Amino acid sequence: MSHRRESITTLARRLLTPALCCALSSSALAQAFLKDGPEEFQGVDITEHRGDTIPLDVPLTTADGRQVNLKDYIDGEKPVVLILAYYTCPMQCQLVLNSAMDAFGKLKWDLGDEYRALTISFDPRDTTEYAAQWKTDLYRGYEHLKKKPVDDNGWEFFTAKEADSKAVADAVGFGYKFVPKAGDYAHPSVIMVLTPDGEISNYLYGVHYEPDQLTLALQDAGSGNVGSLYDRVLFRCFLFDPDSNSYVANAMLIMRISGGLTVFALGGGVGLMLWQSRRKAKRKAIRAANQEHDKQPAIGAKPLHA
Repeated sequence: MSHRRESITTLARRLLTPALCCALSSSALAQAFLKDGPEEFQGVDITEHRGDTIPLDVPLTTADGRQVNLKDYIDGEKPVVLILAYYTCPMQCQLVLNSAMDAFGKLKWDLGDEYRALTISFDPRDTTEYAAQWKTDLYRGYEHLKKKPVDDNGWEFFTAKEADSKAVADAVGFGYKFVPKAGDYAHPSVIMVLTPDGEISNYLYGVHYEPDQLTLALQDAGSGNVGSLYDRVLFRCFLFDPDSNSYVANAMLIMRISGGLTVFALGGGVGLMLWQSRRKAKRKAIRAANQEHDKQPAIGAKPLHA
């Protein structure tokens, strides 16, 4: 009887652990819960370290078994989306990874060209086989959305030793905890956006990522140098609002641009009116001159006699 009760309790914990973490995507609710909630959730939170640089000399293993360093993927050219997850997660990581894939697929930019994504497992039990399966599945979904193949190095999936993955997690302030009775991890739902040099630029919370917010976060991380000229100009019209944890319209700049366009339009209108007026006057003068010329007798012409 006690064994059965313990099994039911374990099952409940396995189901509730990821469900509670997903519910805590609201930062206010999360702070209240994590402060006074169950012991297994103590320390499971995000402490933002914007402006800090993640450790780059971290050994990782790729999905195809190659031994690499994190610095091999921070090239100083492309901003990076960093996802900390584990591949056997029963629900939460699946939501995070699939939502990231969905957002990537809806961006007009391509993985591997304008930006790249890195997923690092913080569960030392994960294997390269798990990483490879996730890579295959998510690449398939991404290619379905984009209607074209993806750069094989655009989104990498790594496994790592516990100390190495924890070094990255600590650097970005990603607090997680193993729950022995559930056999799973309690952890936040968040993806991080890094500059091309590995500096922490932004955090996108929850298990759903709006493509326009991700676009702006990548632009921000790339110092406004990602995408077309139109993308770069558009980026200047937004600011990051820490209160709403999202990018909002830069009202002051938009007003200035609108005012400038209004002045330009008015000036152009006045200029067009003056040009048309002058052109009309010139045509009138030419017409009058032609009429006067027609009244003059032709040179050398003889008068007619009755």
